[in-house]
Amino acid sequence: MSESTDLSHQSSEESCTLNVNEVNDHRDSECHVDHQRDNETSDDRMTSTDRPIDSGSPDLLYLFLGLYTNSNVPGCWDWLTMHEFANLKCVSKSLRQQLATTAYSHCGDGNDYLLPYPGVPGLLTKGGGLFPHQLASLKAMHEAENRTEQYGELRGGILGDAPGLGKTITLLALVAATAGQRVVAPAEFWGDQCAEAWQSARINEATRRNIFEATRELRWWSKCNVNPTSTEAQVISELMRFIAPPYPDDRFPTVDSLERYIKRVIKAFVPPVLVEQLRQAFIELRAGLDKRSRRLFASRSGAYLRWERSLIPSSATLIIVPDALLEHWFQQIQMHFDLDVFSHGVTNTHGVCYLDGWGDMASLDQGDASLRHVNLKKPVAQPWELSQYVVVVTTFSRCELQLKEEIAAGRVDRTKKRPHMAIATDTKTSSSFLKIRWLRLVVDEGHELGQHATDSSVTRFVNQIAAERRWVLSGTPMNGNEDDTSFSSDALDQLQRLLVFLRHPIYGHPSETVHEAIRSKWVVNIKKPFLVKDQSGKAELIRVLKSVMVMHRKEDIKLPSPTFKQVQWELFVPKEIERDLLAACGSGQSLVKKFDEYLHGPTFQSLVDQAQANFIMQYLRTARENLWKLSGTKVGDGERRDTRPVKAVVYSSEHNILLSIGECILRELGNEHVAELYQSRQIGDMNAELARFRSNTKHCKVCPVCNRNETNFSVMQGGTGCGNQLLEVESLDGLCQRFLIEPERIFEAIDIPLSRMNGESLLAYRESQTFWRVGDCLGIDIRNPHPLLAMRKSEQIWHDEMGSGRCKDLALRNKFEGSEWYFGPLPEVRNGSGLLEVELRKWQPCFRFHSAHWYTGPRLSDQPIEKVTEDVFVMALDASLSHGLDLSFVTHIFLLEPIDDAALLEQVTSRAHRIGATGPVTVLTVNTHYEVTKEFSAALEAGHHMTKRIEQNNTSLLHTVVCDHCFRSFNSRVLAEEHERTNCPRNPANVHCMDPFRLSSVYREIKPPPAIRIHSTVHL
Repeated sequence: MSESTDLSHQSSEESCTLNVNEVNDHRDSECHVDHQRDNETSDDRMTSTDRPIDSGSPDLLYLFLGLYTNSNVPGCWDWLTMHEFANLKCVSKSLRQQLATTAYSHCGDGNDYLLPYPGVPGLLTKGGGLFPHQLASLKAMHEAENRTEQYGELRGGILGDAPGLGKTITLLALVAATAGQRVVAPAEFWGDQCAEAWQSARINEATRRNIFEATRELRWWSKCNVNPTSTEAQVISELMRFIAPPYPDDRFPTVDSLERYIKRVIKAFVPPVLVEQLRQAFIELRAGLDKRSRRLFASRSGAYLRWERSLIPSSATLIIVPDALLEHWFQQIQMHFDLDVFSHGVTNTHGVCYLDGWGDMASLDQGDASLRHVNLKKPVAQPWELSQYVVVVTTFSRCELQLKEEIAAGRVDRTKKRPHMAIATDTKTSSSFLKIRWLRLVVDEGHELGQHATDSSVTRFVNQIAAERRWVLSGTPMNGNEDDTSFSSDALDQLQRLLVFLRHPIYGHPSETVHEAIRSKWVVNIKKPFLVKDQSGKAELIRVLKSVMVMHRKEDIKLPSPTFKQVQWELFVPKEIERDLLAACGSGQSLVKKFDEYLHGPTFQSLVDQAQANFIMQYLRTARENLWKLSGTKVGDGERRDTRPVKAVVYSSEHNILLSIGECILRELGNEHVAELYQSRQIGDMNAELARFRSNTKHCKVCPVCNRNETNFSVMQGGTGCGNQLLEVESLDGLCQRFLIEPERIFEAIDIPLSRMNGESLLAYRESQTFWRVGDCLGIDIRNPHPLLAMRKSEQIWHDEMGSGRCKDLALRNKFEGSEWYFGPLPEVRNGSGLLEVELRKWQPCFRFHSAHWYTGPRLSDQPIEKVTEDVFVMALDASLSHGLDLSFVTHIFLLEPIDDAALLEQVTSRAHRIGATGPVTVLTVNTHYEVTKEFSAALEAGHHMTKRIEQNNTSLLHTVVCDHCFRSFNSRVLAEEHERTNCPRNPANVHCMDPFRLSSVYREIKPPPAIRIHSTVHL
């Protein structure tokens, strides 16, 4: 019996091997045909999988003899990656040492530098190069990542270069230098016990159940996707018989040999996901072999061990960015990252960069500079797909959304205050980000992690992502006002949270069981001593910072200095307001009180907003006119003239104020000149607005329903109409006709209370739906064609081609309470004037009126993308979205209120005061000063001289001067200059007077190693 069993196994093995070879031969023949076809249409470049290795080539012999140098690279570059070449055992010791560094000859200062091997291939290939400080940061980051190769140790830190010094490009350089590197695998925890248990299990027929459980996904895939009569089905069937225990002595002596054999057999024809699922299934198989270890694996620690080993190893870098910065990263990668260098094929650049909400960056039209297509409702790619990329970029919003999904699925215990491991130990998590062990995890504007508690949604999720190396990108790692007495305490708390993210071995372990002990150690060793100015606390803080922080300051780089101005715009209180107040209150305290209420009420605020908007528009018109006049004059010898086009940012930390002033500017200048970046907008809208502002180009589609432009491509998922608002109205001429109109047709809002308009004129009614109410009486212009609108389609076309008959049936059945109606012809007016009074019934986007339930006409999603050239020179910027933006082309920044926080003022100014700027930026703080008549001023004097006090405050604001080094504000130039000479903590000349226990003084102790310069050269 034993002999016949062995023979049957032998026969099965031969048959199985034969069939596998047949499959592989068939696959190789197909690849050979494809390879020949590619060679006929492509250049001589070949990938490592396409080019055969010629063992007779002298290249390999020269590698053994060490006859190659850095300048004489062997031909094996064609079929080996850079890291594979460096790690070849046949490479000589001398060549290996030479390959530790590589020359970089593209620095703008004309010098050559040495970079860690292999340099920065594929970065900035279209001109320019890294700056010396970026080369120094790159060297320091390389050292921080390679201080150890021990699994789980701290590898990374904080890139804290000052705002505007190009941290994005520096990080992309690091990604380029390490593309293709794999993560260090965790040590196997099963060891000898697993080997002993396998020796017993491999000869036990009962083990079949465990083996078949491990291959369940493979068998299910074969049943659903493979033709039962195909060669692949026969291979899998024979494989299942061959791997069923018991085994003869020489078959599968270890679990690894069994796993390798199965992978070798199926690798030719199964998708990568099955190979990955097989790997994870064998982890569970190993964990369950030894009964003595089952108690360990059932515990929390054992679950963590299994989770670590179930992660998909990857060489990808995951970058998490604020929503508003997704477009910035897209632009930087598109402009400076050569996808061809990192792609797997000659002509195919897929598989290099993945943008969350969009997909593979290679599928983006290269002429399309907009990310309007981004939609975070789109599912994230599968983990085995993401693991194959070089760069994956996602957003804070996606992290919040994925955490909510984990909570809804019950995989997170929301009752725990710090569930650090609640997600991580669950191998059934639905998040693709949590199923991969990334080579590198980067959080842009990472101070957000420090500002929020460790149990906040984004921080909780990000801390669970597994990565070998971790980086925080932030020009202001510790946010706050340094002049505030509580700043140092808050900043140290923020730093400790960043150390938790970085997995600092002493002050940042993420486990909840030791979190309080780690926190206490931080307080005892650093926080308390530092706050009481004990030298031991400062010394320990500096030691920790030096181990994790790479920092450059702006004084190290020569940039055009910004210009700060304080401006005043006079606003006259309407005389009718003065008259009404005097008539109601007379003079004295009651008048002062009423006037104060008026100054803080919505009516006066609306006037202030309009006044500030008027100043901004007048200032920009003058600047554009002066630029146009200068363009026709000659430039004298030695004269330098700023010929950049005028680009202005309007900034406010008050969302409602910015929204109001933005609407005033928009009404005056029009959509083609204004971009709006508000927190309330969708991520796709924000990306498109940034692209419009940067490139003066709008990407849109013409709606086939209402013939208006649509720039928000995310609304096209439904495929019908656009996202522009339409209003359903009913005529008041006795016929009660229902039809849809565009807001542009409204010329009068009848009997609308002024209180609803918040001081706005009735002309603003049609501009904002916030003023609309059901039942409003409106005067509309129903001329067709309208001077501003396209001609409408006839009733016949709507009935025959677009399904309006079905729409009418639905509306009548629902008594017009449903959402459906159609954009049909307008009614005729008896008097022929084209004017009609109507009552507003409802309003909603065009695509909601024209739902897929009945609409059969052409769809917006099928329309071609059109590029419209615009002249966008103003952008309204919400404070919450300002961090990290690259606006080096901006010439003016208008602040709608003074900024007392020096760190915040520097952050805002650095959007334009940064590397890449070819001229200075002018920062103007717009102050509004109201004026009243002499009679009204005299009546107010009885109320504690209120007017005089306000005038003095406004006058002091006009003389505010900002320090060029630390961005602090002073009431006079004399005070500012004295501060710069004697007390400014960031002025290099004031080292002797700095407080050593200010964090700015501590930062000065952090100096990255300088870049290694080879020699000076002259680049022609």
